[in-house]
Amino acid sequence: MKALQITAYGAPLTYHEVPRPAVAGRQVLVRVTHCGMCHSDVHLHSGNFVIGDGQLQSIAGNHTLPFTLGHEIEGVVEEIGPDAELPPGVPLGTRCGVYPWIGCGHCPACLRGEEQLCDTPAALGVQKAGGYAEFVLVPEGRYLIPAEGLAPGHAGMLMCSGLTAYAALQRMRLAGSMEPWLLIGAGGLGLSAILLARAMDLAAPYVADPGEGARAAAMEAGAAAAFAPSPDALKAAREAVGGFAAALDFVGTAETVGIAMNFLRKGGAAVVMGLYGGLYTMPVIRLPLRQLRLEGSCTGTLAQARDLVDLVRRANIRPVPVQRRKLAEGSAALDDLAARRVVGRVLLEV
Repeated sequence: MKALQITAYGAPLTYHEVPRPAVAGRQVLVRVTHCGMCHSDVHLHSGNFVIGDGQLQSIAGNHTLPFTLGHEIEGVVEEIGPDAELPPGVPLGTRCGVYPWIGCGHCPACLRGEEQLCDTPAALGVQKAGGYAEFVLVPEGRYLIPAEGLAPGHAGMLMCSGLTAYAALQRMRLAGSMEPWLLIGAGGLGLSAILLARAMDLAAPYVADPGEGARAAAMEAGAAAAFAPSPDALKAAREAVGGFAAALDFVGTAETVGIAMNFLRKGGAAVVMGLYGGLYTMPVIRLPLRQLRLEGSCTGTLAQARDLVDLVRRANIRPVPVQRRKLAEGSAALDDLAARRVVGRVLLEV
């Protein structure tokens, strides 16, 4: 089968022939039709995350090269192992999104249904071979979520960009639909959050993004306002609403976390999903005196993924803007994503 792989960190991805996976036990083989490209793939491709102050956190030890990226996977159930059990209503040939955030199944996080927090994860496209290929091996049938009623490729994108936004919106724990909130970074995840917020009966967010195209896309998605994150624009937005009840940071730098925390009202929450990195400092006394929360969120549970797909289908939520590229064009597409030349999401067609 054809696969697009890392053969050296930071070097162009290689499109070549690799062995087709063989199923065993409870495994399921999915023929990939679409796979979304995520900005975390840029970090994985580089082999490092940026900590800040000149420090890098190497993630090269997570893989044996060559390695196949891709965790926003959608495809068709092709083959099952002798002990495999498919979910009800999911026979061979069913088009499904694949939940990729797979854990060990035995630790406290996995046992409470939070596999994405497992300390020994086996996530597809992160620790195990992912969807930048014609086939992907899924350890169990329960990770398959039917994509019926969704546009081709949409279910796959929901497994990361949609799920990360959905889980973060739930973590804001806003008490009423009219409470104002700030969204920082209108890329694929941010645009997903705007679309989902409307279906979750939350107020339309105020959006801060330096990119003119991203701001236009945010307004098209339903933002209350979109502006470059200058001090004057942020001050005007805060004065218009009296401070924000919550802020979602889909960028994750010291600067953006500072914006999120500085423009909260008392009792507000800042939730950080972005992975750009940096070191952030603040007076600790502000946390208790203003009763602020600063927390991280990274994707969501399998149960949340199922709920999200149901919500998207029920509310007829459209996908974010998509650039469709062929799998063989994936290396150039990843370069475009790294250079911020993408509005919305890149979707590889396999």
